Amino acid sequence: MKFLKLVSIGLLVFSLTLTLTIFGLPIKGKAETPTPDVVGGVTVDGSFQQREIISETMVGDTLVTEYAPLPDEISFTHTTEGIVEPDCATCNHSTYTKSSQWLENSDYKFGWHPESTGYLRVSGYWFSLDKKNYSFGVSYGPLSISVSKSGSGYFINADYSRWSRPAIFGEYWVTRYLVKEYSPANILIRTYYQNIPWAQKTYIKILYQ
Repeated sequence: MKFLKLVSIGLLVFSLTLTLTIFGLPIKGKAETPTPDVVGGVTVDGSFQQREIISETMVGDTLVTEYAPLPDEISFTHTTEGIVEPDCATCNHSTYTKSSQWLENSDYKFGWHPESTGYLRVSGYWFSLDKKNYSFGVSYGPLSISVSKSGSGYFINADYSRWSRPAIFGEYWVTRYLVKEYSPANILIRTYYQNIPWAQKTYIKILYQ
């Protein structure tokens, strides 16, 4: 059996959006297809989820991408079914105020690259600038990371004598919000805390069997 010495797998992590969701149980698992963006069971406008890239720095042979932190406050209107309706006068509205924030893991494996199906014997991997969002499961719920598709553009070496597989790593952060939900008449309905997971300083690491 011949082994390819070069595999073109898009893998560069560039931007990150969050999937903010309330779940009763922790979720762990591999990367999945994109999921709707939600906050506290309420679908959030996708434009709100965009996080600005602060810096991109080469560390060794990989690119480390740093993003803007989550906002201190979040506010939006939504229906009782959990559908966001901007400027809706007859809808409930919720406000999220940052209460605290902590680093859960300084070098967390979010999962395998979605286009990597297994270990290979290759001399390196190509990474593309063309990106796509994928959902990764962490202990506080799912979050979404934008990774590149297959294609040439950026190369990371691998040890051809060993079986390798590319994975997504970075800092695993959690922000705790105080949430207040109000009726259309601005009457407080409920107050609770919500922990929101997010990734920071993401990069590609080649793992070996």
